[in-house]
Amino acid sequence: MGLRGDQESLRAGRESRERADAGDGPADQQVHEGALADLRGAEHDGCGRPVPIAPEARRHYAGYAGGSGITPFLSIVRTVLAGEPDATFTLFYGNRTVSSIIFREQLGDLKDRYLGRFRLFHVLSDELTELPLFSGLMDRDKIAELSKQLLVLDRIDYFFVCGPGPMMEGAQAAFAELGIDQSRIKMELFGTPPPQAGAKPKPDGAAGGETSEVHITRNGIRSTFALERDGASILDAALARKVDLPFACKGGVCCTCRAKLLEGEVCMDVNYGLDEDELEAGYILTCQAHPVSGKLVVDFDG
Repeated sequence: MGLRGDQESLRAGRESRERADAGDGPADQQVHEGALADLRGAEHDGCGRPVPIAPEARRHYAGYAGGSGITPFLSIVRTVLAGEPDATFTLFYGNRTVSSIIFREQLGDLKDRYLGRFRLFHVLSDELTELPLFSGLMDRDKIAELSKQLLVLDRIDYFFVCGPGPMMEGAQAAFAELGIDQSRIKMELFGTPPPQAGAKPKPDGAAGGETSEVHITRNGIRSTFALERDGASILDAALARKVDLPFACKGGVCCTCRAKLLEGEVCMDVNYGLDEDELEAGYILTCQAHPVSGKLVVDFDG
């Protein structure tokens, strides 16, 4: 599932070192404004203006993502590689474990589609990998090591970074150590974007303490419990009762906790991942969903 938006702009830079096999040909898409439109370089660098995709350019981009910070990159990588047939993109993505990798399947599909143009390296902090280079936290030392060993730094047009605060600080320190000009660095602290469609506030008339009967099915196993309508989300309530359910970001972004609502009505605090078709089909984000009706039937197998 990708991000929705009006795909308008990308901040980009100079010509890249790498020529790649021609891809899908020029596209009229541009990186959507909601993805990295707020990425800024160093203070006073004057690089805050969006630059449209240039099909004739031969640029090389490097990206560093941590956890939920991968979200804008999914759109950025897809649109850059489709819109600039000679562009290449190298992405370093830090997570705790393989199972915590958000958008793993979608990223793998992009790598397969753009062989030779999209390089993807996973870095895991809580699991051993075959190469020590890809183990550990995405901190200053790790970012510097990855950059020196896997990039030709003076040929990178722009360095994009999106992730939690400590990773961002580590990246800035690493780039300073490597002598990378601040005007080539674009950073965004991954925060709360505007909600997508489908997010509904709790009804004003909802009675405090009123409960609903929740039925959840996953892998053919059904669990039932009572849940206060003004209390925890469906996901949190189920996890508290030791119900084994999938989740990752718990912020309404990754859709790992997506399930189909077969009966009843819910309200969601936010929705950053489900599109209109999924909402109309009855899908909800259980990490954001609270009961409105007296009974809910939620299916993770559908």
